[in-house]
Amino acid sequence: MMRRWGGVTAVYLIIVALSAIYWGYRGDRTKRKPLLFYGTLLWGAAMILTALSHSFAWFLLFQMVTAVGVGGISSVGFSVVSDIIPVPRRGMALSLWSISQRIGAAGGALLAGTLGALDWRLPFLVIAGLGFLFTNPWVIFAFLVAFAAIALQSSDPSNWAAMLTDVNLPEHRGTVIGISRLFRAVGNALSVGAAGFLITALAVDYPSPDNYAITPAAFQFLVIPAGFCYYKVSQHIVKDRTAVTNTLKARAETAVSP
Repeated sequence: MMRRWGGVTAVYLIIVALSAIYWGYRGDRTKRKPLLFYGTLLWGAAMILTALSHSFAWFLLFQMVTAVGVGGISSVGFSVVSDIIPVPRRGMALSLWSISQRIGAAGGALLAGTLGALDWRLPFLVIAGLGFLFTNPWVIFAFLVAFAAIALQSSDPSNWAAMLTDVNLPEHRGTVIGISRLFRAVGNALSVGAAGFLITALAVDYPSPDNYAITPAAFQFLVIPAGFCYYKVSQHIVKDRTAVTNTLKARAETAVSP
């Protein structure tokens, strides 16, 4: 059963990424605001249909439709923000957009664990977990560290999106952001699978909870190649941003010239 639900999550992430490319491409060729509206409408309708599902097959189907809508919101949304916000404030605006997505995901998880809890046993488990949380200082410390890590992580997608919008022309931004979302989603899906494999493999020599602590610590080594990539990008971003600015100025001068 857990494999089945894990498969739903993996399929959902991949469809979000693939559809983000299509939505981003369409946004580069037509008006973005109507596309954002249609994506939101599709997402909301599919969420309602998911709640009305009576079998796993229908649940999976409507979650796939939901993923298509989310792909539009993720790629077109960033593009719309970049269109209406001036360059000096674009990074802050995209940061707020990214934070709102994180807060929405957290709120959804909270509702799933409360309003979605139809089993009478779950409230007792939640109360017991909260009691353990606030009586164990190490758990509180771990929670605060995780909260700080999530807050720092939220700055990455927004600044990455701002950088992509700065070094790409408007007619290419949606497509490029969609492709970046694809790589991000593939990385997330692979990391989830790799984490499960590593937790199981480590359980032989490091029983729970040690295997659960070692696994996320081991994944931090991936920060090293990521940091190298950011360093290489920093060597070219100024030149690329200047080239885009000059191209847009030349277009503006051509448009207003008699």
